[in-house]
Amino acid sequence: MRRRDLSRTLLAWATGSAALAPKAYADAGTAANYPRTAAEIDANITPVNSTFAPLPVADVRRYGFDAAVSAARNTAAINSAVAALPRVGRAPAGTVQLPPGVFDVDSATIEIPQYVVVRGAGMRATVLKSPNDGRGSAVFRLGGPKTGVLKHGCGLSDLAIRLLSANGKGVECSETCGAYVGRVYIECEEISRVRSGEGVRIDGGDISS
Repeated sequence: MRRRDLSRTLLAWATGSAALAPKAYADAGTAANYPRTAAEIDANITPVNSTFAPLPVADVRRYGFDAAVSAARNTAAINSAVAALPRVGRAPAGTVQLPPGVFDVDSATIEIPQYVVVRGAGMRATVLKSPNDGRGSAVFRLGGPKTGVLKHGCGLSDLAIRLLSANGKGVECSETCGAYVGRVYIECEEISRVRSGEGVRIDGGDISS
């Protein structure tokens, strides 16, 4: 290559780079938006905040989970994150991540099905407050609804559950094999002499647990 041609090539390259630099800088300051996944579309779920990635770990904030919203909204966000996980066969499978902070959830049971793990940011970093009064299932039920079939690979970790009722239930393992509950702190906010609350309950139903 002649020196003149080389000079022109270098000049063109330098000019092109200078023109691209401002755009690259602008793009770097723009938050990414993650499109709906196939699993979200199949489950008819639309993310509330698409700046949070759905994979490989589903962040519940993508579905509206926030300290400033209602307990029902936070519970629905966790359920949406579970439903939007990739499928193994026809069942969701993967990890749902809860952020640090104190959040309200309602008294409805959050089902953690087979092959799904829900984890917080730390045993005292993520705190869930629930009015669960013990008349139904616990705040979390590993294994999901009873079906008479043994479930594998579900787990709950790295969070605190604060029961607002003296009779509340924290976690139930239902028809599970090797369910993992680790670094979970459960406390009852109501102090009384008569309490029937339960931290972790193992219920095998008609099969081993």
